[in-house]
Amino acid sequence: MIEVGAGTHIPTVRLLGERLKGSLIRINPREAQLPVGKSSKDAKGDQGVAIAAGALEALRAIAASLE
Repeated sequence: MIEVGAGTHIPTVRLLGERLKGSLIRINPREAQLPVGKSSKDAKGDQGVAIAAGALEALRAIAASLE
C-alpha cells in the first residue's frame, strides 16, 4: 500500500495501512514513522518504508529511481 499524506489528526487511512497485510510505503513530511510491525521485516514478511517528504517530491524521486 502506498499511503500519501495520511496523518494522525484524522487517522482513518493511516490505520487502514497499518492493519493491511503486505508492505506499506508511507509518505508524509511530518509524520512518516511506521508502526513497530512494519518498521522492519517481521515474521510474516511484511515491511515498510517511511519517506519524510512531500507527496510530489517523494513520488518524483520514486519514479526517477525506477528509470
